[in-house]
Amino acid sequence: MTGWTVTAGSVDWISTYWVAADGSRSLDMNGDSPGSIAQTFATVSGDSYFVSFWLAGNPAGGPTTKTLDVSVGGAPTLYTFTNSSSTTLASMGWVSEGYTFTASSNSTTLTFSGDPSNTTAYGPALDNVSLTQIVANGDQCKNGGWQIGTNPSTGLPYKNQGQCVSYFATSGATPIGS
Repeated sequence: MTGWTVTAGSVDWISTYWVAADGSRSLDMNGDSPGSIAQTFATVSGDSYFVSFWLAGNPAGGPTTKTLDVSVGGAPTLYTFTNSSSTTLASMGWVSEGYTFTASSNSTTLTFSGDPSNTTAYGPALDNVSLTQIVANGDQCKNGGWQIGTNPSTGLPYKNQGQCVSYFATSGATPIGS
């Protein structure tokens, strides 16, 4: 878990117990107790960022609905995953999720936490976390900025420079994919 620190409770680093979203390793956010992980990233104050991650739930035990808290210093945003009869260790049902925030300083600490009310060893599963700076204006669509840019309305990446420019030229009236 390069760059990540367990800041509370414990987490399980899973390799072969279930199939990870990216095919390698993932986390159960409830090890012996609900856990938290955090990493501090360099950011630009005032710029927006998009965090993408994959979420599932350990299907080996209850509760059926697993809750993951995501925060950057304020109140957490809650994400839930509900296991169904088709959720298995071999087919976790991973769901792509996203979180957007505006940096308030030159470094930001991103935290993921298991639900403290779930005291079982079967928590939310987390995989493939990435952080992308959102293109803030049309001028930043030039010179390849669209390649790392993300539509502020949807959190999805731009497919090309024209899509990025169209979004800003129409003040967001041309949604991504149009």
